[in-house]
Amino acid sequence: LKNLAHELSGRFHTFLYPLENYTGQDIQKLLPEPYQQLPPSRIALLLDGYDELNSELAKTFRNKIKLYTQEAPAAKIVISSRSNFCGNESYNESRTFSGFYVYALEKLDESDLRVYLKSAEIDVTSFWNCAYAKGVSDLLFNPFYLGRLANI
Repeated sequence: LKNLAHELSGRFHTFLYPLENYTGQDIQKLLPEPYQQLPPSRIALLLDGYDELNSELAKTFRNKIKLYTQEAPAAKIVISSRSNFCGNESYNESRTFSGFYVYALEKLDESDLRVYLKSAEIDVTSFWNCAYAKGVSDLLFNPFYLGRLANI
């Protein structure tokens, strides 16, 4: 989502909010003060970690998102979650968040790994050998784990 926020920042005022900090407030109140005055069509709101909310907060969040999208239908919103936390999703439409589309991140391929590691100035062969020796090489194809392992 950080990368997406960066990509969208040329066209929208982007705001990345970690839902682990969510306490039940209205979605509009999550936005930085200057963003609250902008037309919704100029905002890209990226909400990270729906799966980190407890069931009570998740219900509140769903209700608040529904209200916000009714009040600001032109706002661009992305909500991230592990797939097992959103129930009964159809092919590409969310049943958890009405009017939202579902996108799944695909696993990285070897070419993606090489590009990422080279951009981070990490020796690809040494990194791969170390990950294999430690038994974590299968995790390298997941962007979440790749970033964390590369930091180590």
